[in-house]
Amino acid sequence: MDVPTSILGKRSRGTSLSPLADNNDEETTVKQRNQRATRGTQGRAGVASVLVLAFSTPVAAFEFETDDGWRGTFNNTVSIGASWRAQSPDPKLYSAGDGAAAGYSKPGKGGSNTDSGNLNWDKGDRITTLVKLVSELSVKKGDMGGFMRAKAWYDQALKDEDVRLGNGDNGFRPGNRLSDASQPALNKYDGVALLDAYVFNTFDLGDKPLQARVGRQVVNWGESLFIQGLNQLNPVDAPALRKPATEIKEALLPVWSLYGNLGLGGGMSLEAFYQLKWEETVIDSCGGYWSAAEWQITTSAGSGCRAVATTVNAARGNAGSLATGQYVPLSDGKDGQDGGQWGLALRIPVDAVDAELGVYAMRFNSRTPIISTKAGSWGASGIAPFLNPLAAHEAALGAAGVKAGTGFWEYPDGINLYGVSLSTNLAGWSLGAELSHSPNQPIQINGNDLVAGLLRGVGPAGPENIVATGSGAGAAVHGYERVKKSQFQFNTVKVLPAMLGAEQGVLAAEVGMQWNDLPNDGRRFGRAFIFGAGSHPTYGGSTCTADGGTNPQRDGCKNDGYVTDFAWGYRVRAGLSYGNAFGSGFTISPGVFLAHDVKGYSSDGQFLENRTVIGLGVQADYLKKYTINLGYTKYGDRAKFDPYRDRDYYSVSVSTTF
Repeated sequence: MDVPTSILGKRSRGTSLSPLADNNDEETTVKQRNQRATRGTQGRAGVASVLVLAFSTPVAAFEFETDDGWRGTFNNTVSIGASWRAQSPDPKLYSAGDGAAAGYSKPGKGGSNTDSGNLNWDKGDRITTLVKLVSELSVKKGDMGGFMRAKAWYDQALKDEDVRLGNGDNGFRPGNRLSDASQPALNKYDGVALLDAYVFNTFDLGDKPLQARVGRQVVNWGESLFIQGLNQLNPVDAPALRKPATEIKEALLPVWSLYGNLGLGGGMSLEAFYQLKWEETVIDSCGGYWSAAEWQITTSAGSGCRAVATTVNAARGNAGSLATGQYVPLSDGKDGQDGGQWGLALRIPVDAVDAELGVYAMRFNSRTPIISTKAGSWGASGIAPFLNPLAAHEAALGAAGVKAGTGFWEYPDGINLYGVSLSTNLAGWSLGAELSHSPNQPIQINGNDLVAGLLRGVGPAGPENIVATGSGAGAAVHGYERVKKSQFQFNTVKVLPAMLGAEQGVLAAEVGMQWNDLPNDGRRFGRAFIFGAGSHPTYGGSTCTADGGTNPQRDGCKNDGYVTDFAWGYRVRAGLSYGNAFGSGFTISPGVFLAHDVKGYSSDGQFLENRTVIGLGVQADYLKKYTINLGYTKYGDRAKFDPYRDRDYYSVSVSTTF
C-alpha cells in the first residue's frame, strides 16, 4: 500500500524526471535561475547560453501572424517508442499464489499480493509501445498572449497484447489483455488530455510591473534538479515518467490557478499564486508495470479495480482471495479541497556574492494519496483473522446486521511548507541550494500494520482500530501521522570543456538530506506492501515463517525498512555532445545517470537505503527536427526494501517535430 513517491521526485520544470530524459534538462534549469533575477548577470547568462547551445533539442514550428498584430506558433511532436523488460521477476517480490497463477516456476516469497505489475511481464516482454502526439499553440501581441498544450496517445502493448496474470479490471485472467475500464483518464491506455492552457499579460501597478497568468499552469519554485523539495506542490503524471520519448512538460501537471510576479525594483520581485482547483498526482496502479498499488488508487469506489483495497491471502493470490472473500473492500474516500492553496515567494539579489536569495511560504493539499481504514460492525478478532472482511458473503452478513471493515484513499489538506533558496555562479559552476520545512507533513502508516489492525486488532495500529470499532461501523482510522519534516539539498551544473572528441559536455549533481521528527509510540511508517508485516512485539514477536510467523518474505518479516529520522542520497548526471558526428549531420549526445540512496528511509520515498539506479542513454538529433533515443536503466539489487529492484528495462524511441 506504500506509494513509492521516489518515482515522483526530480519534478522541477525543465529538469530531468528520468535518467534518460532529454539532454537539455539541467541547462534549462540554469537558464531559468538566471531569468528569475530581473537584473541578471553576464556570467550566469553566458553559462545558460552555452548550455542551451550545447544540448538543444529539436525545435520546429509553424509560425503565423495576423493583420492586427498577433503572432503565434503551432508546434507538434509525434513520437513512437517501446520498452522491454530486461530482468525476470524476483520471487521475493511476488506472492506464491499469484506467481503460480502467472505460470512462474519459482515459488513466490512475497508477503502480499501487490504484484500483478511485476508478474504480467517476464524478461524480454514488451511493456509498452507508445504512439503519441503533443501539440502546442502559442499566441502573443505585445505583453499579452496565451498558451495551450495537449496530448493524444495510444499504447499498443497495454491495449492489445496478452499478459501473464491480468488485473482487477479483467478479472485476473492469465493470458488475456489488460483492461483499463475503471481507471482515470491519464491512466488509460489511450486517450486525449488537455495540459497547459493559460493567458498572460503585463500591467503597471503604480510604477511597478506586474506579470500575471490565469489558467492551467505549472508554478515551479526552488532550486532542485533531481530531488523533490519546494516543488512538491506540483502534481505529477507518474505513468508518463518512464514512457519512452516523454518530455518533462508532459509529466508536470498544470493546475487551474492565478499567478503574479511583481517587480519591486533593484532586482527584487514578489511572486504569488492561488490555486482554484485541487489536482492529484497520477500514480500507476491496477496491473501496470510500475504499479504502486494492486488496485486503483481512487476516492470513488466501484467495480473492477475500484472494488478492493487489498486482498489478504498471499498463498491464494489475488484471484483465490477474491473467490473466498479474503479481501478488504474499498469504500469512497476523500479528495483534497479545491480552496486554501496559495503561495508567496520573495526573490532578493545579493550583489556582494553575485547570488539570488529566495524566501518561500505556501499551503497546499496533498498531491499523493494515503490509505486509511474504516471499522466494521463485527470488530477485529484475533481468533478469526479473515472474518472481518468476508466481503464475498456481505449479503448474508448484511442480513444479520454485520458490516465489513473497509479501506479508503484520502488526500490530507492543509500542508504548510516554508523554505529558502540560494543560487549563484562560482568559477564557472552554477550552484543552487534549498532548505525547506513542513511543520505538518502527513506520512503514511505502514499498510500491513493498518490491515492487521483492521482485521485482527493486533500490530502497532491495533489499538486505534479497536477504539474505532467501539465507535461503531464506519469509524475511520486515518492512515497517516503529521510530522515535522525538514530537507536540505545542494546542486551544481558545470559546462565541460571539449574532451574525448566531443565539442563540450554537461555535468550535473545534487545531494539531498531529509529529517523527520517521528513519534516515539511504536507505530511504523512507509515500506512497500509487498514486504508484508515486519516483526513487532504487538504481533507476539517474530512474523518470520521459520519462527512460526506469518510472513514468508525473508527481509520483510524483519523490523526494518520503515521511515527513519534521517535519510540522504545523491544524483549525478553527465553528458557529451558530438556535433555532425562522423560527418553524418547528426548531433550525438551520450549520457549517464546515477542515483544512490546512501542511508535511511525518507517519509516520501525519495531515499531508500542502498537503492541505486544507473541509466545509460544516447540521443541522436538530425536537423533539429528528428530525434532517436536509446536507453537502458539498471536497478541495483542491494536495496532489500525496493519493490522495483527487478524492473530493469531497455527503451527506444523516434520522434519528429513540425
